[in-house]
Amino acid sequence: MKINGGRVSLGIDEAGYGPILGPLCISCFASNQDYQGPIADSKMLHKRKTLDPLIQKCQEYMPSFDPELPNKNDVQNQELSEQTNNEPWLGAFADLSYQQNSPADPAHFLSIEVMGVENFNQKVESGLNKAEVLIGLMQKTFEPVINQCLKADKIELTIDRLGGRKSYGEVLAKWGFLIRDGIETQKKSSYEGSYKGCPCEVSFNVKGDQNYHHIAAASCFSKLSRELAMAQFNHWWTTRIPNLKPTAGYFTDGKKFLKNIEFFCAENKIPLTTLLRII
Repeated sequence: MKINGGRVSLGIDEAGYGPILGPLCISCFASNQDYQGPIADSKMLHKRKTLDPLIQKCQEYMPSFDPELPNKNDVQNQELSEQTNNEPWLGAFADLSYQQNSPADPAHFLSIEVMGVENFNQKVESGLNKAEVLIGLMQKTFEPVINQCLKADKIELTIDRLGGRKSYGEVLAKWGFLIRDGIETQKKSSYEGSYKGCPCEVSFNVKGDQNYHHIAAASCFSKLSRELAMAQFNHWWTTRIPNLKPTAGYFTDGKKFLKNIEFFCAENKIPLTTLLRII
């Protein structure tokens, strides 16, 4: 990303925080472009029969984006193969780090982090709660992006508010931000400060994915990453169990899916604990 002066905007959002099956996906999207027009909700863009509307919206934000690019990374493929060779049903749930900074889009940068079930559960079992896991993965996601922007005159980082949380001073300090001022309201918590010497404004926004283009873009990339993982997961299972309905991974749907695969898991010695995320 070629940033020398000017303002650059970053948006962060997640997909998969609530479900009990499938990965947690977080994306950070950065550009120095001001987007116009209505903001599309990633959940509304996703259609059960096709991911095309979601892919199209991702490519509107980042024209060079190829949803197959992460799978073309030989190193990642090797790591994925090593992780899932003995447990192929976990292929969709493996950890993945992906960054794209294309010469075709010099003022755009994308970072995606996918956390699989095993890693998520290990962190919770170590004493972290779900929110702390999410906050830690957010930092891992935005760091390679924000480090590309430190020559900007100002960085604006917009994030969807984390549940009902209103105060984020401690979170920002943990992330390495120096905050000198902040305003916290019912709809927005906004802070002025710096990151590694670069002036920053950071805001946590209620319904941010519906009101800020860069958060909406991150939401689309995260949603697409999770849906691609769940499609892979569902394909593995539905090709082995006739008439099995695919799952989106949410609580009621996920519990029903686990019930329907119990017999197969028992016969093939597949522990359900490798699929179920700790809640």
